[in-house]
Amino acid sequence: SENRDDKEINELYHMMHEHYKEKGTIQETYWLNLYQSFFNMRIDYTPDGIHPGLKSHRQFAEFLTEEFKQHK
Repeated sequence: SENRDDKEINELYHMMHEHYKEKGTIQETYWLNLYQSFFNMRIDYTPDGIHPGLKSHRQFAEFLTEEFKQHK
């Protein structure tokens, strides 16, 4: 990163992992989208050719809605 030096990045990395260990690793029940990549779910793009388009956002919403129903 241009904003952090390697030492600081390394310290933050280890701090995150220590927090995960303290909490018993990642608490999957608190995540709606832990394993499914939105990047891989894209099916169309905006005119800039980079960002997901309307169809992709609808797919994301449907996916998250179903995940939310399972987490109730």
